[in-house]
Amino acid sequence: MKILTLIATIFLSINSKAIAQDSNWLHLAITSSVIAQGADLSTTSWAAGKLGDKFEEANPILRLFANDPLKLAVVKISVATALTWYLLREHKNHPKAVFIIALAQTVVIGYVAYRNAQLVRQK
Repeated sequence: MKILTLIATIFLSINSKAIAQDSNWLHLAITSSVIAQGADLSTTSWAAGKLGDKFEEANPILRLFANDPLKLAVVKISVATALTWYLLREHKNHPKAVFIIALAQTVVIGYVAYRNAQLVRQK
């Protein structure tokens, strides 16, 4: 959790003028959201494999595929790809909104991945 707080602090301390244009910070925010998606997929697959029937996916859409790692990966990566495509498409026209969305995705999905790892380690 400390690392997520650090990431949020760094992103929130960036000059708003840098966010308001197509900048490296904006691209970093989008990239970090993709990394968080990958971490979530990894920890979800790890939890499903390690906990077996005790594992329950919290996302109602992904829950349909949680028992099949291949289907879960395809759906999760498809969702991540669609979200990233949308952010990349809109980042020139709405850089502040895209930055905030990417940052929110990074923090929320990153926390889910962190929490998945914590739950597996406790079992």
